[in-house]
Amino acid sequence: MSMKITPLAFDSMGVRSMSCFIQGDRNILVDPGVSLAPHRSGLPPHQRELEQLAKKRKIINEKGEKAHIIIISHWHNDRHTPFTTELYGSVTLQMASRLYQGKSIFGKSLSGLNYMQKRRALSFLDYCSFTPADGLSFSYGDMKITFSQSVPHGAAHRIPVIMVVIEGERKILHASDTQGISGIQYILQESPDLVLMSGPPVYRMSSEQIQRAQSDILALADCTGEIILDHHHLRDLKYREQLPEVWKNTKVKTAAEYLGHPNLLLEARRRELFREQCPHL
Repeated sequence: MSMKITPLAFDSMGVRSMSCFIQGDRNILVDPGVSLAPHRSGLPPHQRELEQLAKKRKIINEKGEKAHIIIISHWHNDRHTPFTTELYGSVTLQMASRLYQGKSIFGKSLSGLNYMQKRRALSFLDYCSFTPADGLSFSYGDMKITFSQSVPHGAAHRIPVIMVVIEGERKILHASDTQGISGIQYILQESPDLVLMSGPPVYRMSSEQIQRAQSDILALADCTGEIILDHHHLRDLKYREQLPEVWKNTKVKTAAEYLGHPNLLLEARRRELFREQCPHL
């Protein structure tokens, strides 16, 4: 059966997320979460961000109805729909229950989690069970699903994430928040047709760290078909200037560009958006 991947919600689409939907022998929803930065430039989310949050939440829920499998790479709120009534009113307990009901759910195990991640995972388990996926591998028809062992959330070693390889007609690797910093050898070893990964948060990295990340991402480009580079990296309006050699490579695109859409960097433009309303800011 053919495989089709659709990025649903990413930072290049105006929200914090790396959610995608993969159609094949089984339909898979990866990281069904979306959130916003509570504060950026000393400002709360702009109305346009709140509208985009609601829009992307709706899309994730619609794809969830068609999914057989849900994968949660780690326990941040931009990676799963929590059983809560928070997140700017975009979530309800009933909404979360409908999303997960009847699905096979695989997630990062409790092993190695810091306090906040463990708290979120345990809160999830109060309502819904999941299979700890670290290192697992299994098949559905012609589709094979393989999870990595835990790797660091970029340079944050106390926040573990798992990557997932989904292989059928194509080989797709969702590398989560590895940021071009961690998990590099695993991705090189798998040599996928498509990698979806967070780029590095250049706004809080030294020039030496940025150069190392650029070198590693270019090495990945040499052994993969395409790279969707997004998430943390798209929170700086000058992201292309920070990794110039990476963005010269035609294999590398944002999630929005992969879909043929313009980038919508709402968080990075938050102060600008408020200034359009209040010029004195």
